[in-house]
Amino acid sequence: MLGDAIAKVTHALGIEQCDDCKERQQKLNRLFGFKSPSPMTEKDKEFMARFLEWYKDIPIPIDKVNDILEAEQMWLRLFKVNTGQCQSCGVHYQRAFINDLIKLYESSI
Repeated sequence: MLGDAIAKVTHALGIEQCDDCKERQQKLNRLFGFKSPSPMTEKDKEFMARFLEWYKDIPIPIDKVNDILEAEQMWLRLFKVNTGQCQSCGVHYQRAFINDLIKLYESSI
């Protein structure tokens, strides 16, 4: 993951990580993971089919916030991101994980 790779380089250069560096590392890991995803289950595919019936882009309808949270959980699991949900990430992060899921879904149907 990109954040981990940068952390290894800076550590090798003798640069200590501050709290902001650690937060940046986690955000970069969420946005730029290098691992190949796990395959979608049938339940994942069913969710994505329902999700894509209403999803057009940002902004997300207020009544669909739980679907976004579920999609993020699916993305974290399938793309093996183990830093947990991002509480402060914005629309770029949402677009990135949704686009990842859409590509994975389309390649699995």
